[in-house]
Amino acid sequence: MDIEEQRHGSILILEPVGTVDESAAKELQKKVTEILAAGEKRIVLDLQRADRVCGAGLRVLLMLSKKLESLCGGLVLSSPSAEVMKSLQVAGLSRLLVTRASRKEAVQHLLADETIERVTELAAELLASADRRDGIEEEGSPPPS
Repeated sequence: MDIEEQRHGSILILEPVGTVDESAAKELQKKVTEILAAGEKRIVLDLQRADRVCGAGLRVLLMLSKKLESLCGGLVLSSPSAEVMKSLQVAGLSRLLVTRASRKEAVQHLLADETIERVTELAAELLASADRRDGIEEEGSPPPS
């Protein structure tokens, strides 16, 4: 199995090619560990050329999703074949992992999350600034008569 990489802004797109069997799952696990160590937080896993994903591969996907979630990032699976989707459903992962029909939709999903995160950060900064300003004004106000 090969794993092709592309980038779309802050989003890393990984595309495994072939069957994600036991040995390929180990390779995917190693790749994912390196990617996480490099600080990646938003990943699209494009499954359009992955014809099958075994149980070990599914465990890697679940681990990656949970790790990225803990880092305030995200994983979106895109373009799964019918067989891969069936594997996700049988394993109960179709409810836990975000899946989109195309790479474009997966990227848009992560970009929307990134925008929401940034707006939330800006709102928190504005509130903190307002609190500091109000604290300064109260301290600097003349005493009541």
